[in-house]
Amino acid sequence: MYWVNIQNGKVVQCRDTDPQDPQWVSAIEIRPALAAGQYYGQHFFDITKTPVEIVWPVLNFSAEEVTTKTREQKKVARTAAVEAITVTTAAGNTFDGDETSQTRMARAIIALQATNTPSVNWVLADNTVIQATAAELVEALALSGAAQAAVWVI
Repeated sequence: MYWVNIQNGKVVQCRDTDPQDPQWVSAIEIRPALAAGQYYGQHFFDITKTPVEIVWPVLNFSAEEVTTKTREQKKVARTAAVEAITVTTAAGNTFDGDETSQTRMARAIIALQATNTPSVNWVLADNTVIQATAAELVEALALSGAAQAAVWVI
């Protein structure tokens, strides 16, 4: 419930607590349900009704706005899909394949190859620790990149 103060045929104040003043009258919000592609416009007051109605008109997004909104929603979904990537190598190890993990894999591969180190401690997607070789990390990186490419184009 709301209360409005009307002077000279116009609402000059609106509040959500009863001011306990006879110059204020009760008001209710009229906010219709929105369908896809719609939004609320600027509210207005219908002072001919009792109680006064605070009306929220429903407007439609333009085709361009819908396309932009849809694209932004798809980007959000794509980001979530990339963050959730996991891949399983031929050895049966399941690696996280998100972008941060891919960067870590690339750095580890470079370091292992540069130093001729046989393996590195690696935490898998299920939090178990293995000794990952450069070859297995290359495989996991390639699988992760392919999985990301599969969801990237929207």
